[in-house]
Amino acid sequence: MNISEYKSKVASLYTPVETELIANKIIESDYYYTSIKYDGFFAVLEVKEGKVQLYDGNGNQKKISSITSAASTINVAIII
Repeated sequence: MNISEYKSKVASLYTPVETELIANKIIESDYYYTSIKYDGFFAVLEVKEGKVQLYDGNGNQKKISSITSAASTINVAIII
């Protein structure tokens, strides 16, 4: 799944909810996706076949060496 597919299929379904209102707003489900926005930026990190890519919310590749360097130690294919 690329960043555009993620945004249209997953992130578009996110519902912002204040902590104290979670029990009133969330519908019953077998599982939930959650996201905490700490710094004001949305990013997707992809590690695949030893290559590390970091994308912003528009799908543009970002170069933040401290993140990509740390992620290069991940030995499995993953998108987070």
